[in-house]
Amino acid sequence: MIRVEIRTGGRFEQLPEDSHEEGGLMHEGEAFGRLPEALKNPESQENARFLKEVFARINELPTDERDVVILCHIMGYEVEADDPARITAATLCGVTGRTIRNRLRRANAKLKKEGL
Repeated sequence: MIRVEIRTGGRFEQLPEDSHEEGGLMHEGEAFGRLPEALKNPESQENARFLKEVFARINELPTDERDVVILCHIMGYEVEADDPARITAATLCGVTGRTIRNRLRRANAKLKKEGL
């Protein structure tokens, strides 16, 4: 899913400056809250170590959860939109916004359990 989007020239968006996202998904775990800043400055030693650990844990998630974490928190896609023409994580995965939010919550719970 993600590789197809990247190969077909999918758009990349800047992650939001503040980590307030609908439903509080960015605030539920420290890892998601730190991602935007770490991605802005990946050269710093601390951020590089943090990103390596987060990406290793993300890769261990089940495919459906890993895909939505990458789409929403790394690539910056919205969970869903009122405009049916907008490309969102829900449209890319072919599921509802509620399903995306549930997958994000499950992924977050697993990452928190791992200490992130």
